[in-house]
Formats: sequence, structure tokens, C-alpha cells
Amino acid sequence: MKKNKYVVLLLCLVMLAVSCDDDNEENCSPGTTPIPEVSSLKLTFSPTWNNIPVEDGSEYEDQFGNRLLQFNFKTFISNIIISSEGNEIELSDIEILEVGDGAIELNYSVANDSSFDELKFHTGVPPEYNVDYDPSTWPNSHPLSVQGAAGMHWGWNTGYIFTKFDGKADTTDAVDPVYLYPFVFHTGDDAFYTEHIFEVDIATQTETEAEIKVIINMEKFLDGIHSIDIRDDGETHTGGDFELAQQFIDNFNSSLEVE
Repeated sequence: MKKNKYVVLLLCLVMLAVSCDDDNEENCSPGTTPIPEVSSLKLTFSPTWNNIPVEDGSEYEDQFGNRLLQFNFKTFISNIIISSEGNEIELSDIEILEVGDGAIELNYSVANDSSFDELKFHTGVPPEYNVDYDPSTWPNSHPLSVQGAAGMHWGWNTGYIFTKFDGKADTTDAVDPVYLYPFVFHTGDDAFYTEHIFEVDIATQTETEAEIKVIINMEKFLDGIHSIDIRDDGETHTGGDFELAQQFIDNFNSSLEVE
């Protein structure tokens, strides 16, 4: 424990020496704090339904009048990269997003006084870590571990669920809805591993938090490129109905936009 304290002290002295060189003497007078070399970048994923932020316990209606009250939504986002004029910086190899009540915030440190013009990421799990890969090789804190995936891993020969959207709905016209009708979209296949590229205009400054906001238009899950009626096509685990899984993934991919 004492040895670790010495290591931390040594690192602090090195960082202070680097930040207090001849070019930065004005920032290193006695009693002042050196200007930090990194800034905070917040990547926010905001789920909405018809432009209204999704809230736990609220009712949502699809294009056919089906009323959805309880639903679960999880997805893997991998190879998150920001770039400036082609120079790329990887923020994270993989994250798992779970929609609850409000936006999902991911925080990273990037170089101070930088500007970025592009955000890239993939939806899904990279093929080299999907099928025939043992999730127990990852530490428990990793999104691809048994514990980290939290129900998003089918098995060694089928790999991971890339995106999960399921819950209960009322498909009747009853005045008092009863949410008994189940719908299940569990999609995962190497063919669904999809890259997304967005133009951004972000600059980082000292002690100022930069933010990139990705909107997830969840109503498009059922009414996007394809119109899906959960009364007729309300269940797919990919292998059993690959066509419906593909339609859902097309819709999901179309639901993402940068604000």
C-alpha cells in the first residue's frame, strides 16, 4: 500500500514537471493549479418516442394503435471513434446501452483544445468476439462477460443478442387497457453488425464539457423502413424468423441520429 502511494506521488511530480515547462511558466506560479491537458467529452444516447423522452412506466402507441407500457431495450455499441480530418481516436471498444428512465451518458477524456468532425460506431458485437467465443474470458466488469452482458448472450454457438426490444402491449380498443400481449425482438447475427457515421462539430476547451447527443427514435423500431405490426409479427429470436429480425434491425439502424 505504501509503495502505491510513492508511485502515485511520482506520477504527480512527473505530470507537474511536464505541464510546468518553459512554455507554460505563466501557469505554474506558486499557489496556482496547472491547466489540465485533457477535457471531458460526454456521449449521450437519448431514447425518445415521437420526440418525447422515454420514461419508465409511461404508455406509448405505435402506428396501429397498439399501446405499449412495459418494454425492455438493450443494445451493444462498439468501436466508438471520433476523428478530425481523418485522424481517429477510439473512445471505447464496446459498451452496452440499457434504456431505463432518461438518457444514457458515456464519459470520456480527450485532448484539450481539439476539434472533431466525425463520430463513428458499430451497433452489435464484432464478429471476432461473437460466435464461438467464450464470454468467461472477459473480466466481470466488461460488457461481453457473462455478468456484464446481463442476459444478452445466447450461447457459444449462437453468440450474443445484439439488440433486444421486448415487453407487453395492449392490442385491443378497450377503454381500460390490459397489457397482456407479449412482443419479442431479439436480434443477433454477424450480418447485423453495422457501422454508423455521423458528421459532428465539436470543440473541447479547458474546464468545459463537450457533448455529442445521439437520438434513438424508438417509434421507428416498428415504423421505420418497414412497418411492423406486433399483432402479426411480434416475435423473432433471429434464427426462427430471420426476415423479421432483418426488418427490425433495418428499422433500429434508421432510428439513430445525431442532434
